[in-house]
Amino acid sequence: MKLPSDWDVPSQGNKDLCDKFIYEIFDYSGILPYRLFMPDSSDVVPLVVYLHGADAFGKDNDLQLTMHDIGTTFAKDEWQRKHPCYVCAPQCNAGNRWSNLMTQNRICRLIKSLVERYQNIDVRRIYIYGYSAGGVGCFEILKYHSDIFAAAVPICGATGWENLKELAKTPIWMVHAADDAH
Repeated sequence: MKLPSDWDVPSQGNKDLCDKFIYEIFDYSGILPYRLFMPDSSDVVPLVVYLHGADAFGKDNDLQLTMHDIGTTFAKDEWQRKHPCYVCAPQCNAGNRWSNLMTQNRICRLIKSLVERYQNIDVRRIYIYGYSAGGVGCFEILKYHSDIFAAAVPICGATGWENLKELAKTPIWMVHAADDAH
């Protein structure tokens, strides 16, 4: 099955979903802009962390959500009615990588701070997903911080040979197109 040429163009409703995310800045040995969607639920709920692709690197704290629908998927009303959850979408600075160890540590400290701040985040249900460079980031973060995540979904991500045993500690659903040459 071939994807339509506009598969990565944001849908008309994506801006409305982006508007549901608050703007935040996390400072831990450097600045990490992020957006946070908060569910309308007082129940104990999961936290989903989304890592964008290289096309959204920057520091505007917008592109990670506005570039595609991928980051706003779990904020949709139909999803939230069935599966309420927090969604955290950090933005990696241009010239940096999700695979950078300091960036990975910053993401994990951000997660810890969110768990402390929002008492209804279920620490046993923290998930991470990302596409392209964000998929790479998923793999790399799992190699050093697998104990944090209940599962991961790297989309079109790859990883090197180091610390592969660590990946076996976390359920992973890898998504990659058979005709993707990258």
